[in-house]
Amino acid sequence: MAAKPIPRVAWRAAAFLAAVVVLIGFGVRTIAEQFLGSNPPTLAVVVSKATRVDLQFEIPADAPARLARGDRLTVLPSPLRVQVGDLLRIRNHSDQGQYVGPFFVAARSVLTERFTAPGVLQGECVLHPSGRLVIEVRP
Repeated sequence: MAAKPIPRVAWRAAAFLAAVVVLIGFGVRTIAEQFLGSNPPTLAVVVSKATRVDLQFEIPADAPARLARGDRLTVLPSPLRVQVGDLLRIRNHSDQGQYVGPFFVAARSVLTERFTAPGVLQGECVLHPSGRLVIEVRP
């Protein structure tokens, strides 16, 4: 007997629930930062099996130790200029999660982000000497 395909409504419901979990996670991150200080949460948004990677960056395994020594790291340029449709992949080889601008990359994981609209994204980034990462998404 052949398996029945999953209805489109079920896929949309699953996508909606995943988005809610991500948003709740970011809310938890904000609350956790208030109570825990700089201890990062273990939330990451990961997309697998991307077909084409336009930009790829690697967080070295020794990044936490280098940061603790006061070294200044430059893993990504800032501003980072991308085009709508570009795919960004950040691979974290370290045993600690890292904030990379508007994203959080969990320990030993890969974050993949496709840019779908023009605009400017920014946030804190200890992996850049300025302490901030600005991503300019151009049409």
